[in-house]
Amino acid sequence: NMSSAAVEPVSTVSQFQDGGSSNSNNHQSISDADQLVIDSIYNYWFGENVDTWSESYPLPTQLWFETRLDTDRQIKENFEKYLNEAVESYLEKDASGGMYQRWKSNIHGKLTLIILFDQFSRNIYRGTARMFAYDHLALELALEIISEHSTTLYSPPERLFIYFALLHSENLLHTSNSIQFIDDLVFSFKEGGDGEQGKRYEKIRRVSKVHHQIIKSFGRYPHRNNLLYRQSTKEEEEYLNREQHDFIQSVEKIK
Repeated sequence: NMSSAAVEPVSTVSQFQDGGSSNSNNHQSISDADQLVIDSIYNYWFGENVDTWSESYPLPTQLWFETRLDTDRQIKENFEKYLNEAVESYLEKDASGGMYQRWKSNIHGKLTLIILFDQFSRNIYRGTARMFAYDHLALELALEIISEHSTTLYSPPERLFIYFALLHSENLLHTSNSIQFIDDLVFSFKEGGDGEQGKRYEKIRRVSKVHHQIIKSFGRYPHRNNLLYRQSTKEEEEYLNREQHDFIQSVEKIK
């Protein structure tokens, strides 16, 4: 049971000041070949030559949250092989030379694994149960980062994906911690100014709270039921008929 790894939210004071940017200490035991792949995934998701520590960094929310066929295709074409390799090497945990073990020892490598397991899986396998098959792998890494108090090594936009891994778990303790972390992050951002990015962070905060509320109400995400061959309760069916959130529709194949 991973719930023992849940911890109090880490203080987020001055998290938007330059944390030395994680690039400087981002090369622990990583080969050039690994670094190239990690960079290609990171740059696709966050943008090339960007400073995610900057308050003016524009969150690419369209890429992250909009359901688009071309995005799904690009991710499948370019990154599915790395997701498969990461999963296979995770299952062969004893093989210390595996991709999972190598990337896990590296700051951006660890984040990239979370993005593969928890985000790209949703693009690649949309409309199938496999969308959620690797959430537990992302959760394990996210809980590790949090319990080691390593979140401050990551910029706020990077940190969102650590917290989303908790939010995606159908576990009230994890979703509760996740929205606390996201609250802290968003409030500290808004202290430094608002504007367009503030609005994007605020929307992320609102949608995260809706996720948590669903887990509070049902103990699981009803919009996953069909894909996971779970019988919906009457209350869940009423909820699904009533609510029109984008993330509820996002589990369906794009027609």
